[in-house]
Amino acid sequence: GQRRGGLLALIALILLPFAAMMVRLAVSRTREYGADEEGARISRKPSNLARGLKHIEEFVERKKKSKVRKKGENRNPATSHLYTINPFRGESLTELFSTHPPTEKRIKRLEEMESSGDF
Repeated sequence: GQRRGGLLALIALILLPFAAMMVRLAVSRTREYGADEEGARISRKPSNLARGLKHIEEFVERKKKSKVRKKGENRNPATSHLYTINPFRGESLTELFSTHPPTEKRIKRLEEMESSGDF
């Protein structure tokens, strides 16, 4: 009856925002792939974009290992969606809760575009 309906409504109120967030994150990752593909089409050189992503990834890794920060350098995880490569990613459940697809996957897709000539 009413108790069951209330319980279902409560569960929906809890789960729907989470589901909406997951959809938003998935759309964001899809847009990143789309931006990579469009960049590859415009430049006609997906391999150059892949190489650029590799350089950025290497830079991010060096910065993460470096303990020295420049004066005024502020790294706030709330701004991770503004970066080309998310410097705040962790190791667990990263892909599921990230606004960016893993760099390795982006590079692989660009390399596949280059080898297939599909750009």
